Amino acid sequence: MQTAPPDDPLWTIVYVSSASYDFTPLDLERLLASARLANDAAGITGLLLYCHGNFMQLLEGPRSAVQAAFRRVRGSREHHGIIELLDEPVPARAFAGWSMASAGIGAEQFHQLADAADATRRQLLLDFWQANR
Repeated sequence: MQTAPPDDPLWTIVYVSSASYDFTPLDLERLLASARLANDAAGITGLLLYCHGNFMQLLEGPRSAVQAAFRRVRGSREHHGIIELLDEPVPARAFAGWSMASAGIGAEQFHQLADAADATRRQLLLDFWQANR
């Protein structure tokens, strides 16, 4: 995993989006495999949730790497309707050791996370992951 320069703060971005097509379990595995390779090389960790054609992703790592990854996300044809929910510095990684953790999630939980206040969203994602892995 790449090490960030000391002047590149630890950063997180959380967003939601809609899939551009119906993802099969194999499509999702391929997407995750690709994301994990890219994230590991860039020093990014995070979580990807998928629910009935909708994604929620948390990216964390050096600010420059996270912002570059988010630019790639915005340019991807895999999804559309990207809404950024959180873009801020963080004191520590919530998903250290996970180049991209992933889980399916129910619609009610998905909407609860998406509608949470900025201050609690990151913690809710971590709580969800810890309770469901």
